Amino acid sequence: MQGRQVEELQAYQRMEAFISRNAAHLGTIPNTLPRRNIVAAIKAITEAFTAQARTERMRQSLTTKKHDLREALRREMGPLIALPQATSMAPELENMRNLRFPPIRIDDMTLIGDARALRKMAARHEAVFIRCGRKRNFLEHLDGMIAALEECIMARDGERVEHRRQTILVVTELKRARFNRDILTATMKEQLREPRPDLLKAWMAAIRMRQKPGPKRKRASS
Repeated sequence: MQGRQVEELQAYQRMEAFISRNAAHLGTIPNTLPRRNIVAAIKAITEAFTAQARTERMRQSLTTKKHDLREALRREMGPLIALPQATSMAPELENMRNLRFPPIRIDDMTLIGDARALRKMAARHEAVFIRCGRKRNFLEHLDGMIAALEECIMARDGERVEHRRQTILVVTELKRARFNRDILTATMKEQLREPRPDLLKAWMAAIRMRQKPGPKRKRASS
């Protein structure tokens, strides 16, 4: 959520509070479709703000988890890459001597691809790796770490998509609220200008915002 979006929501909440508080003096306005649309927009925007905050927290948490899983996978790959270098211990692995430890900034999918390729090569010499000190389930353990990283990346990407969906929803509902605000304002001016100018003034104060709604405009360079 953005500061001016929050301020705009607060303006619509003030409008709704004004209508509820002065319903007896507003004739049919409280029962009009624009008022109902404003109420629906307030509810949708509030729920979207809550969902945005939740998805952002989840995205940050999953990003941290992803970094931890990446490092754990790189560490797990280390001994499998290092062992073929010691050909005196395992001459059967000489065909794996060209493998290199993945760099720290390697792309996620490249890391997963390298881990899968390493797993495939290690499976051909499983008995040799076990004889040289790897646990009997080292391949299954590597499979689990690859799968965990993939699942974490997919979950994080899912939270990004959901955050974007909620952002679009906020923009859509704010546009709807503006349209109905303008209709209500025109109706208020028509019905209150003569008999209740004090209420019209209070309405105009309720809908006033320090920042104009919509994208923030850049200042023109001098």
